[in-house]
Amino acid sequence: MNLGIIAPGQLDQLENGDLHMCLLAEPRDLDSAIQWKALWKEEVFATLPSTHQLAQAESITLDQLVGEPFILLKQGYALRQTADQLFHMYDMQPDITFEGEEVATVIGLVGSGLGVSLLSSQQGLDMNKIAQVRLGNVDSHRTIGLSWVSEHYLPPAAIQFRAFVLELDLYLEIR
Repeated sequence: MNLGIIAPGQLDQLENGDLHMCLLAEPRDLDSAIQWKALWKEEVFATLPSTHQLAQAESITLDQLVGEPFILLKQGYALRQTADQLFHMYDMQPDITFEGEEVATVIGLVGSGLGVSLLSSQQGLDMNKIAQVRLGNVDSHRTIGLSWVSEHYLPPAAIQFRAFVLELDLYLEIR
């Protein structure tokens, strides 16, 4: 069983049959053969250096970060698409000073005081030098789900895994 986990190009790999299933943020335009089941919803935060003047705030608005240097994931990543949508909602043109391929790199650069970002909570990474502050006045969540192509062959292990996930009928909200 080939399972992809939230990376750029996954939808193409799924459509081409390179992956049997994948976990991905809610796709915008799905081919009718692609199935998607929401599994969890996670909040996207303003991610700031712990020394930033807004780091202790309970919540901030995105327009409070106008003029800040932004460190984001590269185009094609689901978190980048979410960030771009938030910027669009605020009619904001961010000053993007760095685009990375790894969330850990973005967190390290933010923690070093080189800029701010928009990221979901990241379990297992060193978050000691950053603060994640809620974004007020906007729905800053993204939904992650399981995808597969109904017309493609699924090996027995993939069929069992999908059935197990779908039978759970779980939907979590991650903060």
